[in-house]
Amino acid sequence: MSLAKRISSLPDEELLAMISKAEEYTEEALKIANEEIIRRGLEGKTIKDIIDKQKRYDDDYEAEIYSVSKNSTASILKSIGFLEIIVGIVLGIILSVVYFAGTTGIIIMVSSFVAGIIFIGFGEIINLLHQINERQKSNT
Repeated sequence: MSLAKRISSLPDEELLAMISKAEEYTEEALKIANEEIIRRGLEGKTIKDIIDKQKRYDDDYEAEIYSVSKNSTASILKSIGFLEIIVGIVLGIILSVVYFAGTTGIIIMVSSFVAGIIFIGFGEIINLLHQINERQKSNT
């Protein structure tokens, strides 16, 4: 690979770092790097400027991900799942202690836990599909 191609493939921060360590490179490499900096419009910028710009971009992207609207169906399904788990455990304890039906109480606790987890899972699936749909709308 030629020197010009290698230098043109460098990220912005590495290109600027190359100029700041000029004594480590040949005149030809520095000339190509300066031309590349001018081509990219980086003259007068520092490595910190590039890193700050990337950080702002990352923060904006993260904020965009978290700003996706909530789906009420997903929230309701998750709430039903948590409620079913809690009610099933309480009911299982009551049956096993008050009515001396230990096996029945354990069966109720386990089955309500599994059913609750399934509801929570469906809610999460709907929420993820909703987020994908929102992202596709914003990209078009």
